[in-house]
Amino acid sequence: EGDDITVNAKYFENIPLTIPCTGKVSFAGEAIITRDDFDRVNATLPEEEKFKNPRNLASGSVKQLDTSVVKSRHVKFVCWKANDLSTDGTMKSGLDMAKDYGFDVVENVIPVGNLIESVPSIIDTLKSDAESKFIPIDGIVAIYNDIQFGDSLGKTSHHFNNGFAYKFYDEEESKLRSEERFSRNAETD
Repeated sequence: EGDDITVNAKYFENIPLTIPCTGKVSFAGEAIITRDDFDRVNATLPEEEKFKNPRNLASGSVKQLDTSVVKSRHVKFVCWKANDLSTDGTMKSGLDMAKDYGFDVVENVIPVGNLIESVPSIIDTLKSDAESKFIPIDGIVAIYNDIQFGDSLGKTSHHFNNGFAYKFYDEEESKLRSEERFSRNAETD
């Protein structure tokens, strides 16, 4: 689904071009541009061409016809699913194997003890990890570790039923840019 970006994926900064596997192996993840690379790219653009956020820059970059643009923007891939590599039926073992093969993988946490009590600490850990790596995130996704159980839950036309997304409040602020217009209207009213 989506755009075929295979040609550009070879120019992602951190994708291993070979792995020790035979047969078909599927990886799912997200193309990202770190906050520092986002700032660097935007600093070279005129105001009217600046990107609003790192996600828009990453999306626009991977669709480029010129592969040198992809390379110069330091697009990276973060894997969040490598179930074909699972050795024990868990998502975690697939991600661990993907990491062994050279992929960057999402930080994953398996809660111990009371899940409800663990959630605030898990959120803080994941936010802190992303911040230390300059990775822009706007939420987290919780997915059942047991692949077979998760698959048994089915899916809707929009999403799988094996997990949920928790979105943080938007970090970007809205600003009024038309202060002059509002001032003029206030004077005439």
